[in-house]
Amino acid sequence: MLNLNSNMKKMLLTVAIFVAVSHPMVSNTVQSVTGAVLPEGTQLSSGNCATTLGSVVLAVLFALVTYLVFKKQDNKMTEQQHRKNAVHSGLLFFLVSNRNTYELTQRLVGGFVQTFDGMCPTTMGTVAHGFALIGLRELLKKVAN
Repeated sequence: MLNLNSNMKKMLLTVAIFVAVSHPMVSNTVQSVTGAVLPEGTQLSSGNCATTLGSVVLAVLFALVTYLVFKKQDNKMTEQQHRKNAVHSGLLFFLVSNRNTYELTQRLVGGFVQTFDGMCPTTMGTVAHGFALIGLRELLKKVAN
């Protein structure tokens, strides 16, 4: 069995949450659940992909899920640190999971990995962007210290 340190487990769990929240089924579910309260014609997903507004809603969902999961797991951090981490994670989620970011990634690494199929992110692209989120978050932590 793998013996992963606590930080590595957090990183892998974050990637798993990213992939889960980024799944098209979540965009469609959020669209159907919020459809009754949003103004008519407001689209959170289009063709199984999150719209820009949908990405904002999913970023809030990602921040909330990561806050709840890591608050329960890590009692060494203060409440303020958990909230700050959740807000930063939500902002990074929006940047990394945005359709334009997938299109840019496809242009940069399209010869190696297909991250975007012209309409939606691919599964491999979502996983790669989950790891990109972790890399950016760790980089920002180092810069902040």
